[in-house]
Amino acid sequence: MSGTSMTPAPADRFDGMIGPGQLLAWVESSCPYLELRPTSGAGPLAALAEGTDGWRHILQAGHNLIGARPSPATRLDYLALCLAAHHATVGSYVPTDVDSKIRSDLWHKASGPLLHERWNLAKAAHGWSPHAVSTRVETTAVGAISGHDGEWLGVAVGALGAALLAGDVAISSEVEAWITGELAREVQAFTAAETAARARSAPDAAALTVLRLAWILTHNVGDIDQGLSYWSADVRLDAARVQLAELAHRDPQRHGGVFPRAKALYQLVAAEGHRNYPLRAVKSLRRSADLLLPLGPCLEAWGVRVAASTTLNDHDKAEVLTALLDGISKVKGQLGYHRALVGLSAVKGGLPALCKRLKPGAVRMLDDLAVRKNLTISRDAFAASLAKRVRALT
Repeated sequence: MSGTSMTPAPADRFDGMIGPGQLLAWVESSCPYLELRPTSGAGPLAALAEGTDGWRHILQAGHNLIGARPSPATRLDYLALCLAAHHATVGSYVPTDVDSKIRSDLWHKASGPLLHERWNLAKAAHGWSPHAVSTRVETTAVGAISGHDGEWLGVAVGALGAALLAGDVAISSEVEAWITGELAREVQAFTAAETAARARSAPDAAALTVLRLAWILTHNVGDIDQGLSYWSADVRLDAARVQLAELAHRDPQRHGGVFPRAKALYQLVAAEGHRNYPLRAVKSLRRSADLLLPLGPCLEAWGVRVAASTTLNDHDKAEVLTALLDGISKVKGQLGYHRALVGLSAVKGGLPALCKRLKPGAVRMLDDLAVRKNLTISRDAFAASLAKRVRALT
């Protein structure tokens, strides 16, 4: 990162939780390309949340919360900082681990004006654009659909749990309406994509759009389930569980059966849905937003970007290649890393030049029969085969 470091080296704590300084250091390590520059005298962090880039303003002013004592105002600002850090990193290789805080811990025992302030903050956070921090966004007629929407559904479940336990009918009704509206929007996007893919002359790309949306929707309702798991089996939450729990698994008539259909499609790429641990250790991939990993398994274009990148030197690229081969060996049924190798090999001097920098064990993996076979399958042929499997399920 250019300019002054945003965070101090020592660890800090806030109200028994990870401190603002450590959160900011995490964001800086995960996403140095954001080039966040500290600002001072900005006032309460929660007041900066409005707008599509409110998350950036919060992170740039976040150091002002370091050393603050817990109070109603600073706890609200801490929630704002957690939301902003999560938004910035959840599409990166190393997301911040604040799920339990933004879906549970910072909502428990909130009631009255405190609950209203936190819900207003959460609504502002849902308006933040994911485009600067994620390559996993689908453009649809009803707006962008991404995994970030699932993160905010999980946050909304936290608000709903707090409102139901506090007996706040106004907030619980508003949150339920918001969740229902967001689910309806995602259903509309998915069914429109299904219709387009079924057209007689539909290109393979239309079927692959359905597949990516299926991945996103399955992830998003999974976030609802995870959000609910943080809350006790209190009878006041029973109706919410009946309405929202396991949308992809039971009662297929809910929402026109879209979520079970999406889950069935997602099974085609379930092996791609891991957390990409092999790539987390490759710190050079964090230098540029252009190197963020898209949804798989069609990662050929990403492989080309890595091979052609001027941000990465040959040592970095060999490290990426080694990590991809490591992932292939460890994640059964994974295809995306194979397709990334195809992209790497498509650039002149790609794989042969990098092989000279590989350790013997990695060279042996590259000579594996399955790896060599996948390298012979062109980008178009793979896409056509995958699209055919999608159409068979739609």
